[in-house]
Amino acid sequence: MMKTWLRASRAFSLTAVLAPVACVWLLGARQGMHAHIWIALSAIAGVTLLLLGVNLENDVVDDARGIDQPGTLGGSGVIQDGLLSARSMRVAAWTLMLLGSLLGIPAFMSAPLQMLWVGLLAVVGAVGYSTPPLSLKYRGLGDLAVFVLCGPLLTYGASLAFFGALPAGSWALGCMFGFAAAAILHANNMQDIDIDTRAGARTFASMIGPGPSKLYLALLYLAALGSWLFAGPWLGILGFIPALLVLARALTTLDLQSYAVFRIHAAMAHLAIGVGAALSLLRGVP
Repeated sequence: MMKTWLRASRAFSLTAVLAPVACVWLLGARQGMHAHIWIALSAIAGVTLLLLGVNLENDVVDDARGIDQPGTLGGSGVIQDGLLSARSMRVAAWTLMLLGSLLGIPAFMSAPLQMLWVGLLAVVGAVGYSTPPLSLKYRGLGDLAVFVLCGPLLTYGASLAFFGALPAGSWALGCMFGFAAAAILHANNMQDIDIDTRAGARTFASMIGPGPSKLYLALLYLAALGSWLFAGPWLGILGFIPALLVLARALTTLDLQSYAVFRIHAAMAHLAIGVGAALSLLRGVP
């Protein structure tokens, strides 16, 4: 059963939040800032539970809208395979998001004015990503939501929770991870253009079509690379090579069916960017 729930929650996606917060921690330490350990750990646990809850809720809504069907590659597939009911997943999703929000209270108490709007945006974005009435994912706003939530908002909130201040370069670091996370979502949506169109779900990929989607994916990685270079001289460029390989594959692929592996490659690229950034930052930590 635990294996089923891990599959349902898509725990592999946790690198989307863990890599940025780890790099924020290292960035602050490199600049001589001291983290509030327990507040930091509570905040990390909070965003982790929020992401897992969003993943579960997204599967439930996608199933209800007829987007995830047996034989398709979208979502975790546990509902379609009869392993878990939509009701049990929804209960788990809202429980995780509630617990995640509660774990953010210590960070809020440490900097109420700054963390209030961060927490509100995080909760609204997490709940409204796929759930009505916002349903950001189905209104062509999923890429923007992922960029903000897994990028600058995440690194800004983590910086305040960890240090009570912003390390130099944290905004650029957040943009780098935000663009890379948006690339994961867009790579997945490129694969589902036909399915999403039939189901009436308007992703940015389905709105602009396969050809422009390749160009948009290229722009996302170029923007991530630009943010990487702008963040500071401490980031080694070698960690960005896997992302460039994904970009090259996107621009040369003509068969839509081969897009099925894009989300895996894009997730690996995001992880490689995080590892490369972390190792680069670790060299300067006293």
